[in-house]
Amino acid sequence: MIKVFRSFRRRLIRESRFTRYLLYAIGEIFLVVIGILIALRINNWNEERKIEDQLNTYLLKVQKELKMNISSLDFQAKMTDSLIRQLKESLYILNNNEKDSLVKLESTIGALGTDYNIQVQLPNTIRLLERGELINKSHDTLAFYLIGTRYFLNAIEESNKYTHDQYANSIEPYFHQHINYADVALPEHRGFLVSGGPETNYSVLNDDLYLWNLLTFKLETVSIQKELIMKVIELFEKFQDYLNNRPDV
Repeated sequence: MIKVFRSFRRRLIRESRFTRYLLYAIGEIFLVVIGILIALRINNWNEERKIEDQLNTYLLKVQKELKMNISSLDFQAKMTDSLIRQLKESLYILNNNEKDSLVKLESTIGALGTDYNIQVQLPNTIRLLERGELINKSHDTLAFYLIGTRYFLNAIEESNKYTHDQYANSIEPYFHQHINYADVALPEHRGFLVSGGPETNYSVLNDDLYLWNLLTFKLETVSIQKELIMKVIELFEKFQDYLNNRPDV
């Protein structure tokens, strides 16, 4: 085909048909440009299809992660409810200011000696967050949920750090000095411990302002954890509904 075009051009030049040759040359250039544009469009379409396929693969994994984490967070919310209930009960016992009832702290104050973090496992979601090139302008809703997820992951990290620092810097040192942890630990922890040792003198805890504030600050921390957990569950459930109704997933 190329040889035919070349032969035709040479014949036009030999016959001094410059105008026809010029028109032919322009037409040939136009066809070449059109061919290049079509090839580029096909290549772009193939690349877009590959990106969309990669995105859909990620989103299938994200769906499974969301389902697993919603279930886990529901359980963690119930745990925080139990801690809140026991922390409040400890404060009620102290507030009654009755020395004979202080021994009841043995069944409630174990909630103070906890360092529970909010746990989420989102490896594929995090990988997708790192692959920004997979999200284009047509994925505004998806981008919204991914940005929301990133925000709450940062909030969880900050909350967990604060919870641990509070426990390590204030609560655990207090237990070292005043409370036999093995006697008051929550049931799920007692299997790792050895019962016995010096008994806790509950009578001296009656007017202990430091203990009162420890319980109050811990109650505040756990209540904020519960609120954060519920917000994360709400986001994940909406994210899951979006993915369930997305035709390509």
